[in-house]
Amino acid sequence: MLETLIGGLLVGVLYSLIALGVVLIFKASGIFNYAQGSMVLFAALSVARLSESMPLWGAVLLSAAIMVTLAYAIELLVLRRLVHQEQIILFMATIGITYFLDGFGQIIWGSDIYQIDLGLPKQPILLLKDVFPGGLLIDPADLIAAVVCALLVMAIALFFQYTRVGRALRAVADDHQAAQSVGIPLNRIWLLVWAVGGLVALAAGVIRGITGFGGAMVMAPPLALLLGPTVAVPVTLLLEGIAAMPMLWQTRRLVRWPLIGPIIAAACVMIPVGGYILVMADALTLRRAIAAAVIVCALLMLSGWRYSGPHRLGTSVAFGALSGTMTGAIAIGAPPVILYLLSGSDPVATTRANLTFYLIGISLAALLMLWTRDVLDLRSAWVGRARRRGHNSASIA
Repeated sequence: MLETLIGGLLVGVLYSLIALGVVLIFKASGIFNYAQGSMVLFAALSVARLSESMPLWGAVLLSAAIMVTLAYAIELLVLRRLVHQEQIILFMATIGITYFLDGFGQIIWGSDIYQIDLGLPKQPILLLKDVFPGGLLIDPADLIAAVVCALLVMAIALFFQYTRVGRALRAVADDHQAAQSVGIPLNRIWLLVWAVGGLVALAAGVIRGITGFGGAMVMAPPLALLLGPTVAVPVTLLLEGIAAMPMLWQTRRLVRWPLIGPIIAAACVMIPVGGYILVMADALTLRRAIAAAVIVCALLMLSGWRYSGPHRLGTSVAFGALSGTMTGAIAIGAPPVILYLLSGSDPVATTRANLTFYLIGISLAALLMLWTRDVLDLRSAWVGRARRRGHNSASIA
């Protein structure tokens, strides 16, 4: 239990670095950058693939230049054209950037699983043998990554506190108009902060690549806060279905239907129950339920918990029913099934195919149910469709 707690804290330091990139951009430009996670993925893929043909230090430097260029392009080509627009429009634009980066990154770097090898020790460190029976096993890569993240956070804090550019960024964060009135170039500051956000994404991506990361869990909370649960749920389901669709053809022959079929069937039966909860519950309760589901699922995944029993028909139906209810109510129904499928002995390709067909199946069933209950309207359909531009492919890991 203590090892799990320490491991969770070390991973939490990494997530704080990713969150730092979001905060930097939000404070300087007022934009909640939903695409920061995709920037992390893009940076990690670039380092992993470039390191195959050049030294690691060269791959990191070239990836840094790529991320700065990418960040500049996002600010110049997309966000600068949306100046003075409502916050929700800017937020939805970053969702579109997310799907573009997911597809663009896989076109350039490929969609296989890659690993970044920094030559760090892989043998776990045994600590406090005299205090705890058997001691504590700590992954040295996690420990080194946590130290590097902490140093980067401290460096950025000192940069903001003591440098001229950092003080300018703080002034822009406090009041855009006042900063402009004293001669601070707002557009240049925004370009700079997006470039820094790209470099932070690179650092987080490299560190994540040596330590080993669910769409709905990331999309549902901010969408529920900004749009309300009755719009957030169908939009999330639309985006999840769109993301999984390109994988349908190439995984069709790998699906294990005796396992995933009962799960999908049970989920479809229980989706209307979740839809009833979505329609009848008040918005604040649903927002709290979404937040609680994200926290619980994230803790379970970080702890490494897996279902330990055999894959029987009854357990498959039970997990499918739970997933269907959660999908209809809060759009976060995949984690229980993911944890269930990962406990089996199927190859990774088979598990990925099962999850692809499962996500598409329950998304279509839930959207059909929401349409019949007048929850899915033209507004939510347009929001989901508008964000699919630029999306080419997605993988489920």
